[in-house]
Amino acid sequence: MHKTRLQDFTSKSGIQFPVYHTINEGHIPKFRSTVWVAEMRYTSPSTFSQKKVVEQDVARLALEGILHRTRDEGLSLVDQISPIFKSIMNEYAHKLHVEQPTYNNDKQLLGGVLPAFITSLVFNGTSYTGGPAGTKKDVEQSAAKAAILSIMSDSSSGTALAEVIRSKSIFYYAVLSDIQDFNHVSNMWKCPWYA
Repeated sequence: MHKTRLQDFTSKSGIQFPVYHTINEGHIPKFRSTVWVAEMRYTSPSTFSQKKVVEQDVARLALEGILHRTRDEGLSLVDQISPIFKSIMNEYAHKLHVEQPTYNNDKQLLGGVLPAFITSLVFNGTSYTGGPAGTKKDVEQSAAKAAILSIMSDSSSGTALAEVIRSKSIFYYAVLSDIQDFNHVSNMWKCPWYA
């Protein structure tokens, strides 16, 4: 069961398939297994009398480690990808086959003077509220970020969201890199020595 889940996870994530190395420690069957996956090595702390059982155990350890690392990586990326929080929430809803998030905006006066928006995001029956902002766009991104951080703190659903964050961040940085390359090239053509 765990070996299959680990194999499925690596296949979907584009990670190299796990490689198992199982040895018998002694004359009576006492198997210990090590698996190499996602550039990490996991070794079963216990020995088992059956090779299949020890490989399932080490696959469980590896899967738990990878999922924990995936959640941590997703959390570390959150502050770096602020322009695409709404997009992440939409893709996450699509992945879960649930209704898209809805945003309820309310315009208020901050300190009685400055207009500010406050938004609540409703996703999968739960409401999330971000901080106030001067524009509707910014406050919706803030609410989406609040939802992402809350969902990421839940160990059962945080992993799927972390996968969406990772895939979106790769795309975001590729686009950002292309824009910067384009700006660099277009600025070169504006230089007098290229005229």
